Amino acid sequence: IGFKLGGVIGGMLGVPVAAAIAVYLADVIKEKKGEKINQPETENME
Repeated sequence: IGFKLGGVIGGMLGVPVAAAIAVYLADVIKEKKGEKINQPETENME
């Protein structure tokens, strides 16, 4: 989801902005789930 959203935003604002937003959103989502930010997403999805 983050990559798709980043692609849409990147087309409008630019890649650096999209990358920053994608990383920010990823951290927020992980905090809401109560997961550690440094924990790999691959382990969380399984």
